[in-house]
Amino acid sequence: MVNALHPRERRRRSSGRRHSDAKIVVHRPVWPYVVIFICIVLIFLGSWIGYQYGHSRYEHLPVQDIMDERKFLVRKNKGLLKKVDDLNAKVSNLEKALEVNEHARSRLQQEFKQYYDKLAALESEITYYKRVLKPGLDDKGIVLGVLEIKKLSKERTFRIELDVLQVNSMKKVKGRIEFIVGGHLNERKESFTFGELLATEQSSFKLSFKNYQTVRSEVELPDGFSPDQLSVNAHFVSGKKLKVSRIYDWILQES
Repeated sequence: MVNALHPRERRRRSSGRRHSDAKIVVHRPVWPYVVIFICIVLIFLGSWIGYQYGHSRYEHLPVQDIMDERKFLVRKNKGLLKKVDDLNAKVSNLEKALEVNEHARSRLQQEFKQYYDKLAALESEITYYKRVLKPGLDDKGIVLGVLEIKKLSKERTFRIELDVLQVNSMKKVKGRIEFIVGGHLNERKESFTFGELLATEQSSFKLSFKNYQTVRSEVELPDGFSPDQLSVNAHFVSGKKLKVSRIYDWILQES
């Protein structure tokens, strides 16, 4: 038996079968990928353009000028370093010169003091001779003259020389002369006769002359003793009976 369907029914059924066989397809647009591709191309293009631009600028830089300027700065730096070395050498020389000047100044001060002491001693000698030789001022006629004290090579050993003169008589005189060294020992005042220093019983020296006599002796001072002065006492017992005394400052004479 043939089923006769109405044309509308056949179309409805046919449409129902088509709807039951249909699939869902997701739509993916292409333009985002196009944008990403364009961005990548632009990045590479910008990098290439920047490289070419920098390369072209480097090629046009004045390289020779830069090298010349660098050489000039190197030479200038060497010149400055040499100047610094020269200044350091000058400073060193000035320091040495200053040290030498200080040493020379100290030495000159010491020499000036020695010369001043000598001048004072000579002035004292002149005053003394004027007083003794002046007529009517003194009738002794005996002069304890110039004293010389010299340091010997042996430690703390000195040579003493003293001139004793007769100025207004030709008669021979005799007597004895003694020396006493005064100073400080361990910060205390102390004095020693030449007899004590020479470790002998002889505490004085003989005098016998008409015009003059030079008395000489060598003496060694005790350790720690600092001499200040030398007292001289001359006793005459023949020709003239008198005593002459004088105190000298302990001043060393140059050898």
